[in-house]
Amino acid sequence: MKKKQTILAMVLALALILGAGFLLSRKSSQAPAVQDSTEDLSISVGGSLTVNGLTFTKAGDAWVYSADPDFPLSQDKLNTMVETLEGLEADRALENPGSLSQYGLDKPLATVTAGPVTLSIGSDNAMNGGRYFSLGNGRVYITRQALLEPFDYDLLGLAKMETAPRMETLSTVTLTRADGSGWTIRNRQGEHLTYSDSIRYFLDTANGPLALDTELAESLIRKATDLEFTGCAAFKPENLAELGLDSPLLTVTVAYSAPEAGVYTLEIGSAVSGKYYARISGSNTVYWMDAVPVNALRDSAPETLLPDEVLLLDMDTVNSVTVRLAQETWQFTPQVVDKQSTEAAEDTQDQTEIRWLLNGTETNLSQVLETLTTMASLGSARALTPTLAQELEFTFETQDAFYPTVTLAFHRYSARASIVTLNGEPTVLVSRSDAAALYEAVTAIVLG
Repeated sequence: MKKKQTILAMVLALALILGAGFLLSRKSSQAPAVQDSTEDLSISVGGSLTVNGLTFTKAGDAWVYSADPDFPLSQDKLNTMVETLEGLEADRALENPGSLSQYGLDKPLATVTAGPVTLSIGSDNAMNGGRYFSLGNGRVYITRQALLEPFDYDLLGLAKMETAPRMETLSTVTLTRADGSGWTIRNRQGEHLTYSDSIRYFLDTANGPLALDTELAESLIRKATDLEFTGCAAFKPENLAELGLDSPLLTVTVAYSAPEAGVYTLEIGSAVSGKYYARISGSNTVYWMDAVPVNALRDSAPETLLPDEVLLLDMDTVNSVTVRLAQETWQFTPQVVDKQSTEAAEDTQDQTEIRWLLNGTETNLSQVLETLTTMASLGSARALTPTLAQELEFTFETQDAFYPTVTLAFHRYSARASIVTLNGEPTVLVSRSDAAALYEAVTAIVLG
C-alpha cells in the first residue's frame, strides 16, 4: 500500500514539473523578442511636417505654420526636428511588442507625421536609459531618451523670440507708469553740463538736468534694452485688456542714434505667477518677461542714481593744484616724466607719469590725488548744508574752457562724517576717518 502511494506521489510531482515547464515555455514564447536594430529608420521629411496636430510646410528655404503663415516660427527648432527625423536610429527592436500601453504608445507623448510615416514617441525605458517609439510597422524600438526633446512643444513654444534692436548710442530713455508718473534720462555727454566728461546721463527735473552716475544709470537702462523674454504667452491676442496691455503697467521708450537711428518701445502688462506679459510695441506677439528686471524698472527712482565719487577729474588736464589748509595755501604744478620700470611693470617704454612739484621740489601729492578719486562715499549730501568749518580745500586749474576751475572742499559735519562740496555744492558724505587721514597726508606734504 505504501509502495503504491509512493509511486502515485512521484507521478503527481512529475506532472507538476511538466506543467510548469509548459507554462514557462508558453510564457517565453509570448514575450517580445529583443534584437539589435540594424534597420535604416531615417524618415524623409520633404516639404510638409505635422507635429502634435500642427502642420508646417516649406516655403522656399523657410518653414511656415500652415494655419497662419504670419506666426513667427523658430526655424532653428523646425530644422532640429527635420535633422532628428532624417537621422533617426534605434538601439534595439521588439519583434512582438504586445500591448502598446506598456510602452506609453497607446497615448504617445508626441506624434510626428512626415509623408506616409508617423513617428509615435512613448515613455522612457528607465532600465536601459532609452525611450520607446514606433513607426506603425508593428515593431517597437528603443532609442536615446532625448528623442522627445525636439518635438515636445505646443505652438507657442515654437515661436521665435523677438529681441531689441542693436542700440550702441542712446539718446533718451523715458519710463511711463500707468498712473502717468515716470522719468526721462538723456544722454547729454559733450554738452558741458558738468565738470567731468565721464558723466553721460542726466535726469530731467523741474530744476534742470541732474547728473547721474554713468554705471548705475546704464545698469537701470539695460533692464529694458538687454531684452530676454522667457517664453511666448500669446499670438494675435483678441483682448489686450486681459493681459494688461491696453493700458500698460510700464512703457519704456528708447531713442537711439547708432549704429542706426530709431525708437524702441517696450510695453509691460499684468503679472502672473512671478512673471509679466510684455511685448515690443506694435508686435502681434506677447511674451513672458521675468519679474526681476520689471520690478526694478517699476520701482526705479533715478534721482537715487547720483554719482557717489568724491572727484571725477582727469589729472592729465590739470595745470595746477592749489591746496588751502588752515587759511594758508600752497600751489603744486605738474611735471610729466618717463615712467620708471619696476618688477611689476618692466616694460614702460613710451609711458609717462605726472609728478607734482611744490616750489620746484617733488612731493607725494600724486598719492593724495589718487586717494581723492578712489575714496568711498557714505551717500549723497545734496540735501545737506555745510554749517561747520571748512577743513581742507583743493582748487584745480584745468584745460577745460567750460570749467577752468574746479574746487573740492571738505567740511566737518558730525563725529562720523564730513560733507564734500564741489564748486560750492554739496555732493557726498565721507567718513571722518578718511577725511582726517587726507588732512594728515596733506599736512605732512606742505609742512614736512
